Amino acid sequence: MDESRAILHLSTRFPNKSREYLVRKYYQCDGHLNATIAAITNDESEEVSLCNRFLDSLFTCIGNLFCCWDGPSYTEFQERSRNERQYPSQVITTPIISPSAPKGATRRVFQELPQVHQVTTNAGSARHSATFYREQAQQHLEKKRELNRIAHQYKQGGKYKLANEYFEAAKKQKQQHEEANRRAAAAFLKENYEKNPSNDTIDFHHLYVKEAVEVLDIFLDDQIGGLRDDNVKTKALSVITGRGKHSENGVPKIKPAVIERLIVRKLKFSEVNAGHLKVYIYKNSLLTNDLS
Repeated sequence: MDESRAILHLSTRFPNKSREYLVRKYYQCDGHLNATIAAITNDESEEVSLCNRFLDSLFTCIGNLFCCWDGPSYTEFQERSRNERQYPSQVITTPIISPSAPKGATRRVFQELPQVHQVTTNAGSARHSATFYREQAQQHLEKKRELNRIAHQYKQGGKYKLANEYFEAAKKQKQQHEEANRRAAAAFLKENYEKNPSNDTIDFHHLYVKEAVEVLDIFLDDQIGGLRDDNVKTKALSVITGRGKHSENGVPKIKPAVIERLIVRKLKFSEVNAGHLKVYIYKNSLLTNDLS
């Protein structure tokens, strides 16, 4: 088979591969079609394995920020998802995350992502779960406000014991509010990663400003640590802040906060577009713990 027919055959067999890639593989295999097919298939399996390894890291995501989770890895989660599709009557539940979980020690960007909680037997995407947790957070916030209002009424009436009981109940609602937001942020990060699966990119769409800044620190620390481990001098990272279209009056909130944090960390950056920053890190860049 001549080269043009071989490349046409490969293009049909692997439509997601570029012509340049197919030609390069064809020549690497000395023009043997079957050997080229085997080599490309092997590359694809390695890519899937690499993606799964990184998603395993993602599922250990942001443990110090969002909680200390002793849940499944991505591989385990895939297995659970397959079981859920096979046995749709089962509902996947997750244990409660302690709001007092430790937040020190090594800070890695992808450490212990909470398992996406399936609300119903037909619950699907991470986006659905994230939205669910945001709604739960809002409900807990409203309950907290109502409990505080009642507590203050009892306090003004001199019923201090009842007032303290309502204040304590309000504190619990606050903790549940924060926990639900952690879970929502983790699910949004997972969704954003699946849209743009790159180890060198972090996407803050749908996150609150505080969440985005804290995740940024963890992401940068992890990447700088990687440079030091691999003895690589420098690296460019993509930080997707969004343009702020859904912010009040269309004024971005995350982007200015991220830029401010990059300046504090003394990191250089450039603007790719209104919602995308390119950040340049070095192996001697400061970690969060090094900042005064």
